[in-house]
Amino acid sequence: MSKLKIHTFDEVLKISKKLGDKRKLLLGNGFSCAWNKDIFSYGALLDKARESKEFKEEAEIAAMFTEFDTKDFERIIKVLKDGSNNNWGQSLQLFNCYK
Repeated sequence: MSKLKIHTFDEVLKISKKLGDKRKLLLGNGFSCAWNKDIFSYGALLDKARESKEFKEEAEIAAMFTEFDTKDFERIIKVLKDGSNNNWGQSLQLFNCYK
C-alpha cells in the first residue's frame, strides 16, 4: 500500500504555478479558528448570523441554538439532517435526545 505524500507549502506553490491564474487555496474552519478565533469561532459566527435579516426571519432555526445551548452550527445541521430522514414523531424524539 502506497503512502500519501504530504507536500511542503513550497512544494505546493511550485506545483500550483503550473495552473497559472487558476491557483486557489482552500482553508478549513480549523485553520480559520487558529488564525483568528475572534472572527471564526462558532460563537463569533453565530453572533454575526444573528445580525442578519435571514437569521431573524428563521425563528425556529435561531431557537434551536438556544434550545440545544450550543453555538455549534454543525451540531444543529446534524439535528436537522437526522430529523429530515425520519417522520415527524421520530424527529421530535430525536430533537429531545440531542438536548
